[in-house]
Amino acid sequence: MADFIQGDADDLSSIVQNADAAFFCNAIHLVSDKLSAFRQMKAILAPGGILACNSAFFDGTNVGETQRFAHLWIRRAVGWLRKEHPEVLLHRETKTVAMQWLNPEEYSTLLDESGFKDIEITLEKAFIPLDALRDLGKYWLFIEGALPGVPLPMGATALGISVYQAGQELDMAGVDRMWLQMVARKE
Repeated sequence: MADFIQGDADDLSSIVQNADAAFFCNAIHLVSDKLSAFRQMKAILAPGGILACNSAFFDGTNVGETQRFAHLWIRRAVGWLRKEHPEVLLHRETKTVAMQWLNPEEYSTLLDESGFKDIEITLEKAFIPLDALRDLGKYWLFIEGALPGVPLPMGATALGISVYQAGQELDMAGVDRMWLQMVARKE
C-alpha cells in the first residue's frame, strides 16, 4: 500500500516521518538550495529508506544536435519577438533558478554530503518530439529561463512558433535529451 501526501516542501518533516521511499520527480533543478532539500528528504526517510530523484534539466542533458537546436529555437523566438513585439526586452543579467544546472557528479556529491549512501546515478536518452517541446514552451518556468523578462503569453507564443521553425531549418522532428536518474539510500 502506498500513501501519497501533498504539502508544502517547507513543512515536509512535519507531515511525513519514517517513509520507506521518497520520490522527487523532475523538479530538483528548480530548487536553489539542493543540499538543504536533500537533507530534508533524508530526514523524513526511515533507516534504509530510498530517495529517487530525476531531472531533465541538468548539465549534460543536451546531446548531439540538441544544443544546436536549443540555441536556434531561442534565437528564432527572440527574432519573432523583435518583429512582432519590438517593445519587449529580454533581461539576461542573472540566470533563473531553473537555469542553474548541475552536472551528475555535483548531484552525487550533494547526496553524499546530505548523508545518503549507495548513490546510483544513471543517464537515459529519450527522444522528445517537436510537439512535446512546443508544450514545454508553454510552461512558465521554461519561458522565464529561455526568455527572461518576456510576458508569459508572448513567450509561449514565440516559443510555440519558433520550435517548428528550428525543426524545419535543421530537418529535425525532435531532439534527444538525457534524463538524470538518482537513487540513494539512507543508512
